[in-house]
Amino acid sequence: MSVQLHGDAGEPRGYALVLRDTGERQLHDLALRAAASRLEGLAAADPLTGLRNRREFDRMLQATPRQQFTVLAIDVDHLKRVNDEHGHQAGDVLLQSIAATLAVLVRGWDVLARVGGDEFAALLPGAGPEEAAKIAERMCSAVQGIVLRADRAQISVGWASAPAGTHPQSVMEAADHHLLAAKRAGRDRVVGGEFASEPVLAWGMSSDEVLDDVLSGGALGAVYQPIVDLADGHAIGYEALARPRGFSPRDSVEPLFRAARRTGRIRDLNLHLNVSTTALADPVHDADQLLLLLRSAGWPATRTVLETSAEERITSLSRLAEVLTVYRREGLRFACDGAGQGGSTPEALAALRPEFIKVDGRRTTAAARGAARGAIEATLGFARSTGAVTIAEGVENRISADRLRTLGVRCGQGFRLGRPAPIAAMPRPTSGAA
Repeated sequence: MSVQLHGDAGEPRGYALVLRDTGERQLHDLALRAAASRLEGLAAADPLTGLRNRREFDRMLQATPRQQFTVLAIDVDHLKRVNDEHGHQAGDVLLQSIAATLAVLVRGWDVLARVGGDEFAALLPGAGPEEAAKIAERMCSAVQGIVLRADRAQISVGWASAPAGTHPQSVMEAADHHLLAAKRAGRDRVVGGEFASEPVLAWGMSSDEVLDDVLSGGALGAVYQPIVDLADGHAIGYEALARPRGFSPRDSVEPLFRAARRTGRIRDLNLHLNVSTTALADPVHDADQLLLLLRSAGWPATRTVLETSAEERITSLSRLAEVLTVYRREGLRFACDGAGQGGSTPEALAALRPEFIKVDGRRTTAAARGAARGAIEATLGFARSTGAVTIAEGVENRISADRLRTLGVRCGQGFRLGRPAPIAAMPRPTSGAA
């Protein structure tokens, strides 16, 4: 552009040409914005199916607009069998076909995501029970049209509808409960209903009722799942899993922990081998109580491992370090479940200094893929630097076990390696944990 120049008396003296290199800068800014947008899209997408991933689904679930909504929890039936019989490439093709089929059936404003190895989820804003049930049934019917090696694909669907203002995560949990009921009823079906503030569990009691029964002296039993050395298959130890009466070894106790956190009774529930860091650091539960329990059971502290969850945020690292020193002085060791997730920041892991580090089952299932493999390798690097033993959860087939062993994971847990069972059915471990 040009600017006219004037003298002291205001007379025109000439022109100055002003050059602005805006074109190149604008192009550079546009390129940066486009690259950032592409990276944001990649971070929100599942690389196999192109759907949204678990992280993005959780974010959008929490941002649910204030209107009625429905959440669908979807499992692919018998994906493990497909992987075992036809290979993981066939399983991936099946997942891609199912994802494409489901994407056609949801509405334009719905959110569809792949949230796990064989798990999908959908958020249907504005959908009530009647519309949700129709969409879920159409999904089941449409997926049956997918044929892989003469086998028809199948899915199980659980859904829960809720009014505006309901906590979205609670509705997701209710949908998961309905999904579990669908699978127990034979799979390839839809189970759902309107959200209740406290869903009824499969054994006929709400989680609050089961929790009340446990804390008032109701019977607790224990089953034990082997931790297996992936190199030669021998058990190095067992994880003790407490189960209330009426629970089978395969039933999850997660609803009880959610109820305990919601009602402020978490510290009353957790003084056993799987411990909450909140209870661990609580002065009400000191080391003497646990040591007394171990002595009364005739079990040595030196053969006991306390497992903490990375899902729980640690509020006081100094207090945790102080408590762990007391326990370790007595010979107890620690495991961290889900390292690298939730509250397990590098500082928290350094304070915990676990002797055992568990690899989450979702990463175990996807170990052949880039992101999960990178996360496992990062966990292995931390374990090597501290001398910790790595344990992969959810090892359900020999291919997975071999892949993890090649990566450097030493031990594993899963139904393929050993199902939870009473202690009488377990051989004595050759070395290691509790």
